[in-house]
Order: sequence, then C-alpha cells, then structure tokens
Amino acid sequence: NTIVFSSIIITLRFSTAVRLISAFAPSNKLVLSPQESSRKVSFSRRKVSTFSSMSPPSTTTAAVVADDPHLWLEEVLGPAQLEWVTKVNSACISSIGDPTATQTYTRIKSILDSKDKIPHAYRINDKYYYNFWQDEQHVQGIWRKTTLESFKNGSSGTEDTEWTTVLDIDALDPPTTDTAKTWVWHGSILLDEGPTTKKCDRALIKLSPGGSDADICREFCLETETFVDPNGTEQGFAITSPAKTRISYRSRNECLVGTDFHQDGSTLTDSGYPRV
Repeated sequence: NTIVFSSIIITLRFSTAVRLISAFAPSNKLVLSPQESSRKVSFSRRKVSTFSSMSPPSTTTAAVVADDPHLWLEEVLGPAQLEWVTKVNSACISSIGDPTATQTYTRIKSILDSKDKIPHAYRINDKYYYNFWQDEQHVQGIWRKTTLESFKNGSSGTEDTEWTTVLDIDALDPPTTDTAKTWVWHGSILLDEGPTTKKCDRALIKLSPGGSDADICREFCLETETFVDPNGTEQGFAITSPAKTRISYRSRNECLVGTDFHQDGSTLTDSGYPRV
C-alpha cells in the first residue's frame, strides 16, 4: 500500500488489514480504504503515476535547451549515444594508448586487490562486526561478518580473522538492465526500531547495475542471511527498476522513498536525484 506526500512515497507492509490511513499532499488529501490498506505491498511506479502532485514544474527553459548542442547525450544508453562513446573512446586510445596496459594501471589495481588492506568493520547488534570486501577472488565483493575477538586477533597479527560470508555479490544473477553485466555495492540501510528493540534483523541492500548512480534495493534478513521475498508471506520491500533512489525505514512495515516515480525525470532535480 502506498501513501504519497508530493515526491515522497511511504510504502506500507501489513500481513493483515489495517485501520483507515490518510495522508495530506499540498493541495489534496489521499485516503486509503480498508480494502486498499490490506493489499500486498508493491513498489510499482505504475501505481503512483497518477498523482499529479508529484510532478514539479520544469526548471529548464527553451533557450537553454536550444543552446545546448550536447543535450542529445542525456539519453546515456541510447544506441546513437553509445556509438558516439565507442568512437570517442577509440580515438582517445589511439592517441594516448590503452591505460590498462600501463604499469601505473597494474600497480594501482594490485593495491586495490591487495589482501593487506585494513578491513574496516562496523557492529550490527551485540555480537558481529560487518565488512564489505573486494579482492581478485571476490570481484564484485562479499558482505561478511566476524566476532570482535576474531577481528582483534587478525588486527594484532596473532592469527587470521575468521570471516563468515553473509552475502556474495558475485553469486547473484547478473543485472538484466541495458548493458550492465555486474553489480556494484551501494551499501546497506539497517532497520532501527529504537532503544527498546536491541536486535536488528533487517536491512535494505542497494546494488547498482554496472556501477551507475542508479540502483535497485532489496530487503535482506540478517538472521537467515537471505533476501526477503516480496511475494512471500513476509512481503519484503523491493525496488527492482534502477533509479537514483533514496530510501530508508520508517518502521518495520514502512519505508520512505524518493525516486523517479514516473520514470520520466519529472520528480527529479536537474542533476537526476529525488527532489525530496
């Protein structure tokens, strides 16, 4: 179920019917009926595309558009645009050489792939410390955890830190979006239910197809170490269409979302990010 505040969408997840819910937009009021409130969760942008209050006025003038000879490159994945990029890249490589064949490239890559990197860790709950790690064996990366005692032993050099893989990005199915073939980790957002709830068992995992600013988001269970099925009984949160999205938990059953709702840029800034 969804409630819209201008360019913000609050998505609710309830396994049973909830009380009547209402939300206020700047110029109108949206009220969800009890029937609507008990439906399955969906992040489908088609469901929110009819809200006129979510479309801010355009800030681009006709004069600016007319004077911009590179405006056609805004469609970054169009066939003509990709052909132009390939042509320009080929010209650059022909002129200055392939950077991947240089000693500098090899040296920097060896540094980035080095296992001697300091594994910065952060605590989730009372027992485990988490870290995202990439090397030559984990090209896309793994999200892993260890205990504080094991982390200290590894830091002091007395023995290797014993890491347990929580999520292996390389093991995921590849993206199906445009030309992207790999995932890039964009971080995790933890469910914080306040000081009265000591245990955090859910997180929102953000992954970018190909490494662009746009990403998808899926809910992850820290106890089972699996993604929460959006079509299952627990109705996990999921945004499957890549966009420059801002999302966070409002509660266990609610998320605040700012994204490209119409998929036409009307709810984004000129830089392509959510307005709110």
